[in-house]
Amino acid sequence: MKHIDYYFSRAVSLLFLGLLTILCYCAGMTLNSHATQFYKLFDHPQIFVWVIAFVVMIGSITWYRLTNHSVRSKYLTTILLVALLFTLQMIVLFALHPVQITDAYIIRDQAAAIANGTDQQINYNTQTHYFIDYGNNYFFLTLCVVFYKLLNLLSISDDILAFGILNVLFIDVSIWFGYRFINCCRKDLTSTYLLLCVLNPLNYLFIHWSYTCTWSLPFMTGILYLYARSRHTYQPGYRWLCRLAIGICSIIGLYLRPTILIPTIALLLIQSIRGLVQRKRHAQPSQHPLYCKLIAGICLCALWVLCFCGIRYTAHYYAPERSGNFPATHWLMMGLSADGTFQLEEEQYTQSFQTKSQKVHANLGKIKERLMDYGISGLTRHSLRKLAVTWGDGSARYFLRTGENDRVQPLTLLDSEQTDFMIVYCQAFRLATMLLAAVSLLSKHGKRLEDPLFPVVLTVFGGIVFYLLWEAKAEYSIPFIPILLCLSADGVQAAQSFQHGAIPAKRVRQTMLMCLSVTIFLTLCAFSSFTVQPVTQKKYSVNVHTEHFSRFINMEQTNISTISQTFYARHAFNTLKIRAKANGTDSNYALTLLQNGQTLYQTNLDHTAISDNYITLSIPVQKPKKNTRYELKISASDASKGDGILFGFRLSKTLGNYPGSLHLDAGNVPYDLFLQVYQEQQIPYMSISSYLMFAGLWCSMILLIFYCWREEAFTVCDAI
Repeated sequence: MKHIDYYFSRAVSLLFLGLLTILCYCAGMTLNSHATQFYKLFDHPQIFVWVIAFVVMIGSITWYRLTNHSVRSKYLTTILLVALLFTLQMIVLFALHPVQITDAYIIRDQAAAIANGTDQQINYNTQTHYFIDYGNNYFFLTLCVVFYKLLNLLSISDDILAFGILNVLFIDVSIWFGYRFINCCRKDLTSTYLLLCVLNPLNYLFIHWSYTCTWSLPFMTGILYLYARSRHTYQPGYRWLCRLAIGICSIIGLYLRPTILIPTIALLLIQSIRGLVQRKRHAQPSQHPLYCKLIAGICLCALWVLCFCGIRYTAHYYAPERSGNFPATHWLMMGLSADGTFQLEEEQYTQSFQTKSQKVHANLGKIKERLMDYGISGLTRHSLRKLAVTWGDGSARYFLRTGENDRVQPLTLLDSEQTDFMIVYCQAFRLATMLLAAVSLLSKHGKRLEDPLFPVVLTVFGGIVFYLLWEAKAEYSIPFIPILLCLSADGVQAAQSFQHGAIPAKRVRQTMLMCLSVTIFLTLCAFSSFTVQPVTQKKYSVNVHTEHFSRFINMEQTNISTISQTFYARHAFNTLKIRAKANGTDSNYALTLLQNGQTLYQTNLDHTAISDNYITLSIPVQKPKKNTRYELKISASDASKGDGILFGFRLSKTLGNYPGSLHLDAGNVPYDLFLQVYQEQQIPYMSISSYLMFAGLWCSMILLIFYCWREEAFTVCDAI
């Protein structure tokens, strides 16, 4: 007779398989939706062919070693994959220098102000409603304050790099927990899982976005690993320690990012059903007396309560509780609007009510109204759109989280207007991930409750269902991807079963030699286009810009006649670019650039100077010396009201990509203009020495990897 565990696991597997099928379709339809400049890839196709050749070579050789079923093959494969992952992360971390433009910047800015003593706690008197409205990041703020105090203690000033290193730590720890989880459940999938992690673009593209989305990663995979360890140990004390750690991770998740509770809920559901089934099957009595379990349970609950009180106190240490924070119903209401994404009108609607009870009542009224308007068919179509937004976009819109950089020029292809190659790669990887997970489910006709990977199925399924109700956003899928890769690794092995026998070593050598030959050939052919032909390049001194999250100054409404922005340029520059938009009226402005009080450049502006939401001005080349102070003044003419142009700005109490503050008339207020200062010039893509070094290192890395996979390398490995 089939029991409840069979029907439960069968239903979850079938529903999850259906959702994966829909997500594969969504990912396929989204494949090129963000790639609006895809034709620019052919300006420099050599780089992309190099990358593709490298990926093909790594994948083919790794596949050969994985199908070889040799212990030392997998051991060396694991070491090399870890080294490759860490190397690529370090290249991205130290080569790119993006501009933070999300609410993470606001939180870190307030944290730095508290750590430096500017504020004692959250300053609710500023002109931002973020902390007044949103109470979900108080614990994250406290952690950032602690980290900034540590940076001050160590006299470290580059906070962007420091937070990037911390983010790499969180990402890599989550990968390690996922690896350990797979090692506990299915040792044959460990190298495959690491290979997928190396190929996962989000492990690199979100290094600089240090936010709860990435900080929650180790807790998501860590909970599953602790559960697997408790299932595979016969020591009662160790099991209770694992349960204690799972509870602590869940409590932290409640205040850091509540989606961390989803794997915990999944595990509780599995344990409850398993206990119910074992009771019906008359399982053997426990070896330990009931009173021992009771005492251990009471102690465990007491420790959980103490942990909860401590974390709650820590979360509100710099943020006193407020009754006006947005309730959970706000995001449920927003999830039913348009395509379920953030809508400014929804935020303003909730802000219009003073107390939390009023907001809850208003949100529930809107939710009921929209459910009645949608109907069953409309709600189904709305849910499909939300699935496509949250799970169908493999890039997770990373290009909205970073700005252009001024470090290593070739890597701007990851982080500039020419992001189409990476966007398409991200989308293809997400589609492959979904397909492999579906293959894993199909290969065994669904996962059973006793299957060691069933917690993965239930966790990801719970995440998909949760975000069908919540606000939709592509970034929300990031914490679930390392977990989903566990299922994709199983799908790789299931797909491998269609191949009879291992891949011949001769075929792998041929593939590697072909990739090496193509790389060397393209290196020689591309020499002229990279080192001789001039291209337009921008060398930034100041780079503060965004297409999103902008605020704008209306000089007439705020009774402001002059805006003054100071900055210190790092390099020579000949272009000023200011974020602005027209307000529909005809007003004139005088723009002046000063250096140590002396006028360097002056011009008049009106709304016709705005193009693509920016004012771009070409000025004589300026070659600043060290600590040269520049000042940009924008004044409304006496005859105009000053409301024809709205100038973009951001809140910046303590942080900033350059020293300086925005002065409104005589007052000094904590804002920065969205300003770009750079030198635009026609020069070759890179110098001859840089190109030779780049090509030489690339070929050397390929040769090194080839040698490491030869049998002679295993002798060296065994000797070590």
